[in-house]
Amino acid sequence: MHQRVADFLATARVGARLEACLSRQPTFNPYTCLMKASILEMKHLKTVRHPCNNNQPATYLADIWYTQTWRLIWQFIHHAKLMGKYSKVDRETLVELMNELDRAANHLWHVYTSAECRFAVDDDVHWSEMRFEGRGMYHHVQKYGSIQAFALENGLHSFVVATVKTMTKAQIKCALLVDESVFIERPGLPTWEDLDNVRSVLKEFTETGGLTIPLVQRFVGWF
Repeated sequence: MHQRVADFLATARVGARLEACLSRQPTFNPYTCLMKASILEMKHLKTVRHPCNNNQPATYLADIWYTQTWRLIWQFIHHAKLMGKYSKVDRETLVELMNELDRAANHLWHVYTSAECRFAVDDDVHWSEMRFEGRGMYHHVQKYGSIQAFALENGLHSFVVATVKTMTKAQIKCALLVDESVFIERPGLPTWEDLDNVRSVLKEFTETGGLTIPLVQRFVGWF
């Protein structure tokens, strides 16, 4: 009889081989590999339907953006949350991958919004505001969005703290506004205490442009 993949992986022989391979790679993290795979798949989305025409159908690019791209974005976020929950977060790797996600998604967003007969979108609108469930809602007119606001909304607090210095005061205020509007406590997200700490960091940056030493020390164990 044919075995399922799950049955094959569950055998003692395969388990021993996997353990032997992982023993030679002590820093291996499956979640970072899955996050990289999501980005690679995003970069290989076929955005050209008619090779001989410079103007691709807006409906085709809309499907690329709202369906295929966002599926991969949420897939990436899912793996990022699991990494924070089940393994030690590598701050440098997380920042690198989040920034790469930002670049890849931003490119596909511009491809879509630049399509023939599309609406004009203010350059201050971040790609994360252009999601399917946000059409016709405040996401279309939101300004000063950022990858940090999107990360805060999805509980990736270590990334927000690591990159807060790159945000403008307007972006920080926007992030706090979005966080206040959409955040609800539910299983799998960081505790309210963690969230309050991140909010304190953002608010302090808007007031002083820097962090006090005691507040920095709160986050030493995060990374």
